Amino acid sequence: SVSKMSLRRGPVNLEVAGTPVLEEPLKVIFVEPVPKGVKSNSRIDQYADQVYSGGAGEDVPGWVLTQKYTFTAWCNNYLGARNLHIDDLQNDLVSGIILINLLEEISNQRVCLSYTKNPKMRVQYMENNNKGLAFLTRQGMKLVGIGSEDLVDKNLKLILGLIWTIILRYQINRGSGTEDVFGWAKSMVRPYGVKCTNMKSDWSDGKVITALIDSMNPGAFPLANMTGDCVADIQAAMQEGVDKFGIPLLYRAVDMAENPDDLSLMTYLSFFHKYATENSIKPQPMPVATEETEPVEEEKPAEEEKPAEEEKPAEEEKPVEEEKPVVPAEKLVATVSAPTLGLPSADNKAPGLGNLNKEHDVAVLLRDEAGKTPQKPVPADSVKAVLTSPSGKTTELKVAPGAPTDGEVPFNITVKPEESGLNKIDVLVAGESALEKPVQVNFVEAPKDLTLALHGAIESEKDNGASDTEPKYLPRDGPRLVAAGLKNGTKEDKPENKIPLEAFQAVVILPDGTEQALKLESPNSSEEAKKLHEEHSDEDLAFVFQLPESLASADNVEVDVRLLGESVFDKPLKIVFVDPAPKGVKATFASEALGLTPENQARGVGVLKGDKDNSVVASVLVGDKPLGELYPADAITAVITNPEGKQTRSPVTVLPDNTLKFEVAPETVGDHVVNLEVAGTPVLEEPLKVIFVEPVPKGVKATFASEA
Repeated sequence: SVSKMSLRRGPVNLEVAGTPVLEEPLKVIFVEPVPKGVKSNSRIDQYADQVYSGGAGEDVPGWVLTQKYTFTAWCNNYLGARNLHIDDLQNDLVSGIILINLLEEISNQRVCLSYTKNPKMRVQYMENNNKGLAFLTRQGMKLVGIGSEDLVDKNLKLILGLIWTIILRYQINRGSGTEDVFGWAKSMVRPYGVKCTNMKSDWSDGKVITALIDSMNPGAFPLANMTGDCVADIQAAMQEGVDKFGIPLLYRAVDMAENPDDLSLMTYLSFFHKYATENSIKPQPMPVATEETEPVEEEKPAEEEKPAEEEKPAEEEKPVEEEKPVVPAEKLVATVSAPTLGLPSADNKAPGLGNLNKEHDVAVLLRDEAGKTPQKPVPADSVKAVLTSPSGKTTELKVAPGAPTDGEVPFNITVKPEESGLNKIDVLVAGESALEKPVQVNFVEAPKDLTLALHGAIESEKDNGASDTEPKYLPRDGPRLVAAGLKNGTKEDKPENKIPLEAFQAVVILPDGTEQALKLESPNSSEEAKKLHEEHSDEDLAFVFQLPESLASADNVEVDVRLLGESVFDKPLKIVFVDPAPKGVKATFASEALGLTPENQARGVGVLKGDKDNSVVASVLVGDKPLGELYPADAITAVITNPEGKQTRSPVTVLPDNTLKFEVAPETVGDHVVNLEVAGTPVLEEPLKVIFVEPVPKGVKATFASEA
């Protein structure tokens, strides 16, 4: 039996011994008893599936419901290309999979090297969503007040804010700003004599949307065909938009009529604006003759009597205005910036660096020679941008006005390179370059199967974009040099011959979240680096870097390595600093399989790949305290060195009595040496020696001799 607790959505699950068992809990919504015999023209009944309380009696505002529907439809318009679909925007972003796929589809860029594709736990949901939010931050978007926990915890209002930010960046501002979209819509319907001063009430009677549809193909959908039923008229106009222009149904007719929302309308209108721009559809120069109702007919003559309006030759004389940019009143100088390309560089001379396989947004600010904002706005059609490839091929780039920033209106350039190497970007105003010289960008093609391993102070040999989940322990006074080794295909096909050192970045992430960039150097920059290079000659060491000594004052930090701005690892490596490791420590060992007893500590003997468990229990004291009490188990490692000098590492478990347990599992016969390390530093005064022999044969015959 399910009894109503409150007017809200409530999931119903089954538990066995207190543990939820259903993969998909039942969802139930409770509403007030339905009244009978009510007469009303309201379509509020169509919201029955969304009536719920956000908290204790807190009703969700109507604009939230409208945005939820519109933003869900907008997302699904793109997710369909990946066979994904959102049923409930509030619930379906939890795993992070939808967010990552949506961002990749609308940006045409890879969000991250890898993510958990079948997450089951909250921590995996958080990691996936963090990657999506980190991508937006790298794209220069400011995300205030929202984190991965808000998506996982289904905070609807913050989710709507995030989706609007994404729409604004990739749907609206990619071509123009919000003011341009609404201004365009007003200019399209102005000849029809309909009121269009806001994005809410003026659209509720259906006249504006009907006029807009007709303006896209004049005479095909006149106002005279309207029935007077607001919702029906709006629905008919919207369906015409679908059938004739392919405009997706993002905005419900009932919402536009009874529960309007300006952000939902702006999202919907942006598709009209895009279609009109791509198909060169312009506003009608003269008022359109319609068979509208009498009040509108009476208003039209007033407009038609205006000489300036009727004699739109003034617009045809606009060549005079269009020619103004050709001879600008002031010399304009362009400033180019693009975080994903490293522009501007520190000295404004070094070339930028970017990923060949991605689309890049470049912002251009135009100022006069004194560095001030131009006195008159710069016409958009006077600004052009050209990309010149290394082979000399020139491509005109898309230029559009951006969102105003601190009183200035930047121009946005979209750069999609086709050739790797040094490309040049030039900005022209009225046919003349506004740059002292073209901006150079070195576009690099990053290998898809790139793997990376770290050696030296940090040992991490995870491949395929994965990273160690366990923290790395370093002594506060220990070595600081780290070498990065690349593996990608055959050694003859060396990645460093393709990827310049500048394409990589190593950063330390401090506990407060701030990042500190580390200087990258050649593998031959020092004797210590050369030694690491020799020890790992089977890899292509791309660079080395030093961990600053100042980090030792922190308890823990994270280290990340990035290629062209994207992390090579699945997530940054966690580094935990511990006190300096003790030296000259004595230990006693016990192992039944290796014959180690308190009486026999000289040398153990084991059978290679035998049936017995080659585990060893070590009692190690530092003064009067066990080593396992002083350091966490993850900081202690057993290191086994074989006869050829090759080392393997075995994890250590700290038992309840603080003794240490580890396994010795060699791959070759002969003498082996076992030492214990704390944060990479050997600590035993006398390492354990073990000899391994071939498996012992059975049923052997022998002869004996004994003089005594």
